[in-house]
Amino acid sequence: MEHLSANAGQAGDIIRAEFARHTLAEWTAKFQTLKGQWAPVQNTLEVAADLQVRANGYITSASTKEGTTFELVSTPVQFDEQPATTARAPEFNEHCEEILLEAGIDAQRMIELKLAGVIA
Repeated sequence: MEHLSANAGQAGDIIRAEFARHTLAEWTAKFQTLKGQWAPVQNTLEVAADLQVRANGYITSASTKEGTTFELVSTPVQFDEQPATTARAPEFNEHCEEILLEAGIDAQRMIELKLAGVIA
């Protein structure tokens, strides 16, 4: 154990040099036969394109109010092995009138509140 600790820097250099000899795709192919777990360190674009991330439903599609589609990270929680649905956030003040109507505020009072600058 002492020898391992004493030579850790040199061992790290050897390991780094060996890993640099092959691409990630080559290492991925070599590691397919391992019985343990392994994973590369990935940046956000690589994670979003990862086939296993996609297969597990960790990236989902959503749409803007106008219908333009885009992708979001879905919640990591799954129920019955199904990814949760994800939707866009509301735009500023998008549901104000609906909420006020549900709260019992009539249209005339909403106009008064808008003119007073209380609501947008």
